[in-house]
Amino acid sequence: MRSIEVKGKTVEEAVSNGLQELNLTRDAVEVTVLQQPEAGSFLGIGRKSAVVRLTEKDKQQAETSENQAADREEEPEKPEATVADTQAAIAAAEKFLRDILSNMHVANVLKCQESEDTLHFNISGEDCGILIGRRGETLRSLQYLTSLVVHQAGCDKRVILDIGDYFEKRKNTLILLAKKTAKRSLLNGNAYELNPMRSLDRRVIHEALAGIKGILTYSEGEEPNRYVVIDLSEDYQPNMPLPEELADLDDNDTENTAR
Repeated sequence: MRSIEVKGKTVEEAVSNGLQELNLTRDAVEVTVLQQPEAGSFLGIGRKSAVVRLTEKDKQQAETSENQAADREEEPEKPEATVADTQAAIAAAEKFLRDILSNMHVANVLKCQESEDTLHFNISGEDCGILIGRRGETLRSLQYLTSLVVHQAGCDKRVILDIGDYFEKRKNTLILLAKKTAKRSLLNGNAYELNPMRSLDRRVIHEALAGIKGILTYSEGEEPNRYVVIDLSEDYQPNMPLPEELADLDDNDTENTAR
């Protein structure tokens, strides 16, 4: 189960920020208030933010919470897409992608893997890097358009479009960045702000550091400039031993996204 600690000016704001990071509804999480906000003096000295921990409920807990919501109106269930609908959607998406690749004169191998709720398209080839764009923005736009094609064809499965496992490599890079920054924070007792990121990337940072002793993560700022802060939690102590998850990291710098 995923768990993150989040800051906010009020408890409500902290909970809202956490739900946004996890992409979950209020019924799907358990909320623990770790710190109540304090206004401090009239100059703001001694002011404290609210800190909450959001823990994702397991499937059974989430279903129980939904059943207990007496005033919630029941929504009619969507009919599941038939096998024929799914295959037609895959064919439409593959034609859409091949037309784009052909017009761009990009040699490629296109494959689709289907799971219960996902269609995962992967494009490989020497010239496919042009489709990724700066920090994956072009790829994400292409994924969005492919999703529209699939949904218009009558299939409501989630669409993932990847090029040469870009997203997996990006995730691994972010996890390494998060852990190295957390290690640096514990060693010198400072908080660090990462550069602005998309919500999905911020979620990777939060999940990578969830439960690591001495470390607290939260997001600040407004979209599209919202960023993650890697800070020290209440259980931090100066010169404390490094947690096992961080102890074996080397000190080489990763992508420069900490400030």
